[in-house]
Amino acid sequence: MSISPARAIYQNKDFLKSLKPRIDSFIKLSGRVHDLPYHQFFQLAAIAYEMKPDLIVELGRAYGNSTFVFTEVAGYINAKVISLCDNNFWATITLPKIRELVNDEWLKRLDARFVNNFLEVEMKTEILPAKKVLVFWDAHGFQTAEYVLGYLLPMMKGKECMVVMHDITDMRYQYVDDSYRQQRIWRPDSANEGLSMVRVGNFSSFNEQLIAAFDFCSRNKMELRSADQSFLTELSEIEVQELWDCLNDGFNTEAHWAYFNLDKPNFWKLHFPAFDRRAAVEENKFKRDYLKGVRDKQDEFMIRSERVRRIAIYLQQLADRFGLEKK
Repeated sequence: MSISPARAIYQNKDFLKSLKPRIDSFIKLSGRVHDLPYHQFFQLAAIAYEMKPDLIVELGRAYGNSTFVFTEVAGYINAKVISLCDNNFWATITLPKIRELVNDEWLKRLDARFVNNFLEVEMKTEILPAKKVLVFWDAHGFQTAEYVLGYLLPMMKGKECMVVMHDITDMRYQYVDDSYRQQRIWRPDSANEGLSMVRVGNFSSFNEQLIAAFDFCSRNKMELRSADQSFLTELSEIEVQELWDCLNDGFNTEAHWAYFNLDKPNFWKLHFPAFDRRAAVEENKFKRDYLKGVRDKQDEFMIRSERVRRIAIYLQQLADRFGLEKK
């Protein structure tokens, strides 16, 4: 299985046109005009409709723009959507605003979970029965990457699986400033602040997932592909004009997302990183509970060294084991 974003949007343009009133209503009611570019609603809908997975796993949803479009398409392809996020904006802010647009049957297709740390979320029950899985990887950080690459993907044996990653630009087809913009080099602690970008191969991103995904694809002799390349090389001028005529501003050749497919016949040859849930959760707990105070004050000491962090975690484990109280 290898889905082309360009062919998916062109072949399903009439279906996408039929979604336009619903998407327009969602944007108007939710008020989240700038969270997801308008044309990306249709790009994501095209991928889901073309692939026709029976399970869509969304990691990171914020206010739920992609959540809405995936759940909307799920009704046409008989799919279930599981959305994990560390905030509850969808339930508390977005859903009340769009309640007149969605009924109970629509909501039954969506399992939108608010989780403090989805590294702790078990997914075997949902993933193992599925035959086709679309993973929308929009939560950032190396821990998330470990969860996706070391936990979720090894369960895709015998399935068709496509992984779509947001906020990654193919510099061969979209402009990216070559300068450092007077910023320091990219590093994980500034990744989600949008201060600097990291470049790996032909790709550029603010986020850690690019490094982990590129590393994974390279190890497994897989191609990390971009929707930018697909839209700008696979569509003829006539097809582009047809899409403009059909979708108007719902079509754009800019994408800024990347994807890869797991090779079903050769799955046994793939290499996956280890996923140590206990270690990941402990690291996350330490960062949250013991470093929060200093992170809130920029002029105070920041524990950036991996070795120092591991020593601190070990010392805290000893303190917990012997019942020593934190002073």
